[in-house]
Amino acid sequence: MEKVNDLDRCLDMGRVTALEHLYTRIRDARAAIAELSVPPLGAPAESDLAAACEAYKGWCDRRGYDPSLPWHRKMLLMAVLYLYCPASLAGAKITEGLRVTLAKCLGLRTPTILSRDLSAVRTYWRAYPGFRADASDLFAVVARAVAT
Repeated sequence: MEKVNDLDRCLDMGRVTALEHLYTRIRDARAAIAELSVPPLGAPAESDLAAACEAYKGWCDRRGYDPSLPWHRKMLLMAVLYLYCPASLAGAKITEGLRVTLAKCLGLRTPTILSRDLSAVRTYWRAYPGFRADASDLFAVVARAVAT
């Protein structure tokens, strides 16, 4: 069998055109994502997260919830990420330092726990109406606490 030299190949402008169309679709998709994304508030001060954690603990106390349960912790994670790093709820990485600071606020041994919680947040939001209702209520409480 004869070996084909790369120089012997014909130019295939159809492939170049297809690649150009692909890049155009990617650029358009990025623009659409930018339009839909919620602008983050910026990097939170540690006091902001402390206020969010205190609001969370007060919210749990008023409802008789255990703040250490993962179900409730996921609600706080969703609220904080929506405020400070909304792209992470769509699959992007969490802003550097946010996960560690939030883990400290919650008294967790390792921030890895929050990464695992994040992977479940979107599923819980879609699948459980009770989670949606409680998470929306907690978001309002946390947003007010951080704003003051």
